Amino acid sequence: MRLPATTDSGHGRYGVRALDDARDDTLNDALDDLLGGRMNGTRPVRESARVLWAHKQLLAMPGIAGVVVAAAIGLLVALEVALWPQLGGSAGNIALAVAGVALVTLICTFFNAALILAADDALSGRPVTVGRSYARAARRFPAIAAWAATGILVWLAGALLERVPVVGWVLEKALGIAWGFATYLVLPAMMIDGLGLRDALRNSGRSFGRDGGRIVRGSLWIALPALLAWLAALGLLILGFRSNDTALMILAAVGAGLLAAVATAVSASLSGVFRTRLYREARA
Repeated sequence: MRLPATTDSGHGRYGVRALDDARDDTLNDALDDLLGGRMNGTRPVRESARVLWAHKQLLAMPGIAGVVVAAAIGLLVALEVALWPQLGGSAGNIALAVAGVALVTLICTFFNAALILAADDALSGRPVTVGRSYARAARRFPAIAAWAATGILVWLAGALLERVPVVGWVLEKALGIAWGFATYLVLPAMMIDGLGLRDALRNSGRSFGRDGGRIVRGSLWIALPALLAWLAALGLLILGFRSNDTALMILAAVGAGLLAAVATAVSASLSGVFRTRLYREARA
């Protein structure tokens, strides 16, 4: 029997809405089962996306981070050009490169920490304020610096490993991926609960050992649309330059840049919410 959709008695419009929600949940559960079991498929990513949709100000945070990183890189390039005669050859260039990597890593870690704190507010039902999230991250700067320094040391170790003939590159990539997944929840633990680096590393490793499948699958589901968007942006750019029309080239470059920027902002924001959500579940 078709329920009337115009009454407010709770059996009409709201009844139809409840039926629609139940149908959607059934389809979602079936999809999750097909992709690896309940809560192991797309559901955690979808629920994180709903949080992001309800708090769209989170999307601005990766954009702000990108502007700051671009400014820092521009400053470093200008510094290298200005100091080129005084750098003293390859040793000076290497020192400046390491300093640049350290600065960019610290900036990225800070903005990731602020995003995690904002996502935690959203998941807790608290008001989300971008400025307040940055202020809270600034108060945790020692922990952020410790995690950034760890990342720099890992990067240096990977650069040395990559110099090993034949197998160095493969080992560096494999160990880098393993390290990234094993430490996926370190920053949320340090920011949300104030854990020290050692405890955060231990807890993240345990969480990955217990729930690694969800972390890997969720990361892939988040990365895939961004990758497709980047490929589409590249295709648009190629088509624009093949047209041999200046106006079309400019339009294609602007369109490709906007598409890549939006895809990156959505992917980074969604990843921050997803990481925070998994950590909150792991500690529950």
